[in-house]
Amino acid sequence: MKRLMTTLLMMVMAVPAWVLAQEAAKKEASKVPETVEKADEGLNLDGGADLRFRDEMKHEMPGTGLAAKKFENMVRLRSRVWGSASYEDYTLYGRVANEFRVYTARSGKNRDGMATYEFPDELYFDNLYFDAKNLINDRVDLRVGRQELKYGDSRIISDGSAADGSRSSYFNAVKATLHVTEKTSLDAFGIYMPDADEYAVGPYDRPMETINTTYTDNKESGAGLYLNVGEMNEFPFELYYVWKDETHSHNVGQKEYGRDFHTFGTRLLPKFSEQVSGEVELAVQTGETDDGRTICGYMGYGGLTYALAPDNALKPSITPAVLYLSGDDKPNSGADNNWNAVFNRTTWFSVLLSDQYKNCRWANLVFPHLAGGVTVLKDQKLKLYTGPVFTAVDDQPSNGSGDTYKGYLTCARYEAPLCKGFFGKRSDLNHAVQLEVFEPGAYYTADATAVFLRYEVNARF
Repeated sequence: MKRLMTTLLMMVMAVPAWVLAQEAAKKEASKVPETVEKADEGLNLDGGADLRFRDEMKHEMPGTGLAAKKFENMVRLRSRVWGSASYEDYTLYGRVANEFRVYTARSGKNRDGMATYEFPDELYFDNLYFDAKNLINDRVDLRVGRQELKYGDSRIISDGSAADGSRSSYFNAVKATLHVTEKTSLDAFGIYMPDADEYAVGPYDRPMETINTTYTDNKESGAGLYLNVGEMNEFPFELYYVWKDETHSHNVGQKEYGRDFHTFGTRLLPKFSEQVSGEVELAVQTGETDDGRTICGYMGYGGLTYALAPDNALKPSITPAVLYLSGDDKPNSGADNNWNAVFNRTTWFSVLLSDQYKNCRWANLVFPHLAGGVTVLKDQKLKLYTGPVFTAVDDQPSNGSGDTYKGYLTCARYEAPLCKGFFGKRSDLNHAVQLEVFEPGAYYTADATAVFLRYEVNARF
């Protein structure tokens, strides 16, 4: 395993060096002098705002601790105001946000005290960073501060503040980007996330790293390299390495041990023709938990997309795919074989299914599915995927069933603009509808169909 880790890390570091050498050779051969003139544009101030309204209804997922036929209805309103100041290659950007939630219905509970984010809630910075671009021969960009990080298809890195859901997704981070060529770049980043946001303005002290509030002093830190290589148009690929350390306190009767682990992976994006393209992502995890268990987890995704009619305005496409996350059928042994979601503790591809995983720690999953998409009229998009859900291993051997079939999941999302330019050239208004249906399998004792429905309106000014 150590030899594999060393080999993969050397690959991440060696590829940009090789590409850089090839680029230098091309420039030497062409003998074309490079001249870069930077215009002095002076100080540039900018700003704007956005609003997001969501109405969500959920018929509870089986296995979440609530009896069948329980439901909830929640209204959410998030507002954000941003501003930036730029001078030449330097930018200071900040965005202040607020979100409150109202439960209009919830089985088994009174309405008073149900909402954990009540109006007017608190103000918090979900972005506050400084940018410096074109450093070191115009090849390096630097971003320091609270920022958003998303790589690949977000299977590894997408949300640093996981505990508040989609209310925010920021990371406290430093990121440097080396532009090896126009088509190849290498990101190096470091992350530190404390338990609570000490800069939020309000009466709360909410945990940011875990939904389970019985744990305190949870800290997460990490660092990594992410390489995007696009030199070959028919075969772009990505290589990455992420180290992460999770610290958890232990309460009486409830233990969640911290861990120190490494994730190595690659994402391959072959383009076979104008109509056929593929995606393969493979990753392995190794490390150790605080209680001495050895970590060994795996993640795999494979999909093949066929564009039915590339020149048609509808742009129909279909993608058969499978997602695999390793599981652990012996949780009390000397090893932990569960996949760790790293910085992707989000609802990901399904709100309903995410309820099954404590703190959205996705693991022990096999999801073969069929995805499709079509553009209806102009700028109206419909996305659909459907398939059976299994566990990778039987993680509840005590019941003796040995059944790994969780059920059948179908998800659909429709997005469309409402109007543009209603409050200036940059403003727009759009809406979306998302529907999820889950038919539980023999893995569960409950057999009630789970349903999630969301209506969303977004306004940008």
